[in-house]
Amino acid sequence: MEEKEKVDVVDQNLDGNDGSYTMPKQVKIRRGWWNSKTKASKVAFIASLVVLAISFVLFFFWVYCRNFLDVDTANKLLGYYIDDNGQIIYYRDGWERLGRFAIRASANLVVALFVVAFTIIIAFLLNVIIYLFTNNRSRKSQTVGSLMRSLVKYICVLVDIAIILVLFGVDVTGVVASVGVLTLIIGLGCQTLIQDIVSGLFIVFDDYFAVGDIVIIDGFRGTVTEVGLKTTKIQDPGGNIKSISNSQITTVANLSRHDT
Repeated sequence: MEEKEKVDVVDQNLDGNDGSYTMPKQVKIRRGWWNSKTKASKVAFIASLVVLAISFVLFFFWVYCRNFLDVDTANKLLGYYIDDNGQIIYYRDGWERLGRFAIRASANLVVALFVVAFTIIIAFLLNVIIYLFTNNRSRKSQTVGSLMRSLVKYICVLVDIAIILVLFGVDVTGVVASVGVLTLIIGLGCQTLIQDIVSGLFIVFDDYFAVGDIVIIDGFRGTVTEVGLKTTKIQDPGGNIKSISNSQITTVANLSRHDT
């Protein structure tokens, strides 16, 4: 679709020949797509075009590098593969290497899509089972069910990532072996996430509130609709939903609980 030209409307005062003043008249000034941009956006657009052009030049140079470079350098840039007889075959050009990569990637991509679809089905069935066993029971059971559904979602995502990494040749064993380093990195970089998860567990097991309770948190009053591993969702009477990180919930006024 063509982009519409921007139109600026300005007022123009027209004086009569006798010096009398007439009503302002609107004059439309049409500006093109380029003229409507600010100076900064023009510079950014030109810079992006330059980067795109350089990228295309480098790509085609790599594809046809055998026409410009010596054999050894071209072999290093293009790489090689081992055929069925165990011989090393260097790629003739970049198109051949991209073609072989696309064939391997397409097969792995189909398997990856199948794995993702399978885990989605498993997650759906588990969520249905959890819902059936927790929905018609006490509010605490509903809250535990909400937390379990959130846990199932995160586990499925992690399983998908691990399987896809294996399909594309990533050594997951090495990743698992360095779990101590990863734990340290996570502990330093994801402290808030860990606090949210721990706080969510305390909310459930200490029974601060449950799904269906009317609460006031941070001045927001509403009904608890979901308690997850990371966030708690509250809906007010107008249908507005507020998501609050579990670690940020320090004081709660539960209007559904009364001392007897």
